[in-house]
Amino acid sequence: MSEFEISDLTISLEELQEVRKDFHQELKKAFSDLSDHFKISASYFSKPSGEEQGEYWAVDFGGTKIRCQKISLENRTWNVLESEEILFLKKDGYHERAPLKAIAKMIVDRSHIGEKSFLGHAFSFVTDQSDSEEMTLIEWSKEIDIPDLIGKPINHHLQFELAVQGRPEIKPIAILNDSVSTLLAGSYVKENTLVGGICGTGFNLCIYYAYPGQKPMIYNLEAGFFGKVRLTKLDEKLEQNSQNKGKRLSEKQIGGRYLGELARIYLAEKNSDFHELSPYSIHARDLSEWLDSDRIEKWLEGRKLTIDKNQKEEMGRIGKALLVRSATLVGAMLSGLLDLLEEKGEKEIKGIMDGSLFTRVPIYQLTVNGVIEKFGKKIELFSLKDASSIGAAVAAGINRGKIAKF
Repeated sequence: MSEFEISDLTISLEELQEVRKDFHQELKKAFSDLSDHFKISASYFSKPSGEEQGEYWAVDFGGTKIRCQKISLENRTWNVLESEEILFLKKDGYHERAPLKAIAKMIVDRSHIGEKSFLGHAFSFVTDQSDSEEMTLIEWSKEIDIPDLIGKPINHHLQFELAVQGRPEIKPIAILNDSVSTLLAGSYVKENTLVGGICGTGFNLCIYYAYPGQKPMIYNLEAGFFGKVRLTKLDEKLEQNSQNKGKRLSEKQIGGRYLGELARIYLAEKNSDFHELSPYSIHARDLSEWLDSDRIEKWLEGRKLTIDKNQKEEMGRIGKALLVRSATLVGAMLSGLLDLLEEKGEKEIKGIMDGSLFTRVPIYQLTVNGVIEKFGKKIELFSLKDASSIGAAVAAGINRGKIAKF
């Protein structure tokens, strides 16, 4: 008898209702400093005024890629002037060991000596933050481990690398979680955008909210830490070799970094040929391709794998099941978040979502919206290309007024 069953990945409506309710309740506790399931942190950014303008360097340090762009802002519109990216997580699991040095080099290669510019930085890992200009890295996620940067102020070290490489006049003046930068981008474009989210390599949500006794601002929910989810035997198997055991349980069921690995573990039990594939060598985009039988053939040919028809169909089933479970959980959590906002009297709520799962996998977005509608909730979800980078530029525009001319 097989240890893993695809049917275990199906989440009943009753379970979804519990996820929604628990997420809502844990959010309320978190804003009262009573939750053990959230690491909510203030971003120190409110909504943009729309008056942010000028040219800024924007860094999007996400999970799979690191992107550097020069962006021009004016009258709630933007234009990407320069753009370059590198692959941070590679197919064999190797990652860039000196990412800040690599970021500085990308900017140096596309700027000129003596250029005076401000920089905004979207950073997608767990940090400690006491203002909008600096973050200290607490821990990595997505199975990344670069010990040298733990406990270090990220923008300070980026400024050092820029100076070493000959661009001391380019000043990092804003840093924020990538979900927060996504929400900044959305609210720069559309009024009443109160929710931001990332469904890509990792998973996170943020919210524009009035913490009791304080002015409204954007809060990073670190939603991947939400732990009230049912673990299947497949999840438990992945957890055995996870870098952060017992942590970020929701992200490990939702984030693209983990969906491919869950599929690899499942298929390796069914077919020894899949044992030849190294851990984390299957990606969420592969699961999307498996929804098309012709693409499965090409995928197998590229890896020199030969399996029978039934096993090919099994690939399609596990790929779909993992994608649907991920999107279903996101829909339930968003519904719980909407419960919180509606209690505050918010109406006609808008939310912006970024990340390859939400923006590039049609079944994913349809499933998220379907769950929200099933619970009778309403939110206008939209996406923007390069949202994290745009938000980083907007953040630099907001902070520019605090910085003396140089």
